[in-house]
Amino acid sequence: MTQSSTTTAEFLKTDLQGLGSIVTAARGFVADGKIVDLAPLEQEIKRICDRITSLPADQNVPLKPVMVALIDDLDKLATEIRDTHSELKGQLQSFSNHTNAVAAYVKGGGTRK
Repeated sequence: MTQSSTTTAEFLKTDLQGLGSIVTAARGFVADGKIVDLAPLEQEIKRICDRITSLPADQNVPLKPVMVALIDDLDKLATEIRDTHSELKGQLQSFSNHTNAVAAYVKGGGTRK
């Protein structure tokens, strides 16, 4: 184990923890009904994972708990996004049904006299 690889592993651990904070913030945005652009997060995760895989195997071991926590947070975020998507889909379907009913009512000439 070299000093350089130890330092790199420590930086990567800090980076992973920072990603965890970003995912937590994204979950808050989703809960508030805000739009979240996950492309920069995806790029950063790829960059960090590429660096982790370039480390000697013994340097990856201390990163495992942080990576597992990040994966868990990402799974929660994905579930929350799917739930929000399903909820919005239901609302849109309800709106569409209501719009169709109004259109049918208007086409039928309104109320009968």
